[in-house]
Amino acid sequence: MHRLLERQVRRCFGTTGPPEGLEAFLAAVDASYRAADEDRGLLERSLDLTSVEMTALNEDLRLKIGELERVADALRSSEARYRLIVETATEGIWILDADDRTSFVNERMCTMLGYTREEMAGRPLQAFVDGDNEAVAARMAGGRAGIQEQEDLRFRRKDGRDLWAIVSSSPLFTDAGDDDGVLAMITDITDRRQAGERLREAYARLTEVDRFRGRFLNMAAHELGTPLTPIILQIQVMRQRFSGVMDEGQRRSLDLLDRNIERLALLVKDLLDSARLQTGHLRMDPRWCDVRGLVLDAVESLEAPAEQAGLALVAEAELTMSVRCDPDRIHQVLDNLLHNAIKFTRPGGQIHVRAFRSGRDAVIEVRDTGIGIESRLLERLFQPFSQVHGEHAPGQTGTGLGLYICRGIVERSGGRIACHSAGLGQGATFSVVLPLAGTEGGADAQAEGKARDATRPGRPAGRPTTDRGSAGGVAPRPGAYA
Repeated sequence: MHRLLERQVRRCFGTTGPPEGLEAFLAAVDASYRAADEDRGLLERSLDLTSVEMTALNEDLRLKIGELERVADALRSSEARYRLIVETATEGIWILDADDRTSFVNERMCTMLGYTREEMAGRPLQAFVDGDNEAVAARMAGGRAGIQEQEDLRFRRKDGRDLWAIVSSSPLFTDAGDDDGVLAMITDITDRRQAGERLREAYARLTEVDRFRGRFLNMAAHELGTPLTPIILQIQVMRQRFSGVMDEGQRRSLDLLDRNIERLALLVKDLLDSARLQTGHLRMDPRWCDVRGLVLDAVESLEAPAEQAGLALVAEAELTMSVRCDPDRIHQVLDNLLHNAIKFTRPGGQIHVRAFRSGRDAVIEVRDTGIGIESRLLERLFQPFSQVHGEHAPGQTGTGLGLYICRGIVERSGGRIACHSAGLGQGATFSVVLPLAGTEGGADAQAEGKARDATRPGRPAGRPTTDRGSAGGVAPRPGAYA
């Protein structure tokens, strides 16, 4: 029997117990009490479980609220940083809305144009550009194809001055892919643009001055050269007509006049060639030429000056090398290099001219044992009017145009020229590199070279090289090329 029912029976009936006939009723009441206890136990257990779940949910909610607060703090911090970046950027930042009207500009953009944010808000980009640029600005502002645009635009500042800028624009889209406006980055290039315009103006003036200088040099060279020919002829006539009656002083005066006229003629020729090089009008008559013949001719023409200077002039050349060039111009190059070598080599020295094959090129080297060149001056060597020897070669003067002309001739022949020197007192080596001819024309050049050897006085055909010293001796060089 249920304990509550048992207490109630004792209170009502005492120790005698309930009368007969109440057993069924008491059994039913007992069953009701027991069922109520079971329902109460189930309810208590349910309440306990609900309390645990509510506690767990409450903790989870508390953690999520904390995470959201941290995210919000991070977003506020990030927004502050990006706002600082936007406001302190060196480029102007301009955002247009979907209707192509200003929705945001940073402080730099306001400073660049001289307007306030309130004055620019709601106005289109085209309202701030020069009239000639409105179409470009409209195209950039209206670009919605996802393609970045970049243009140079000329803006009109509030004070009326021009502002040149590079405008880089990119379309903006919503998460759904709808049009949300345009972001434009504006970089001020006004100073650079103005500097570029000044540079172009200066270049145009310099070009005009250079053109005038070229015309002046050309005209001056022609005008100076015109009276030289009759003067030279008159000197020759005087030398022939009065050679028997002139005294020693008159003869020296005539020699002095002859030398200076010759020097003036060379100066005029250099000026004329220099002017023609600079204007691209230097005449060239290229044809297949035998390199060995070019070298030997140049050496032979300067044997006497080398002997008078007390120098040994050595020539060495390979056979069967042909190049396409103007032989007179290449002779001019070699003549200049040899004259320089004679000029800057002291008596007792040696000048070695060597022509050899290097891959697909023919190389002509003029090496001397002269005063040499400082390494820091080598790059100036082929510049016009450049004198690099200075105090190291007193009394040796020139126009400073010879090597400049040599470089122009060699480069127009498809080759290159260079100089190497180990320093002062170490001599110098000039190298002329010309592309070798292929099989076409090569045989003709080789035959021409052999024919010239056969007709050259004092040199048997087929002798590969010569070695001429100050005594004028002739001997094959040991190990010479055949």
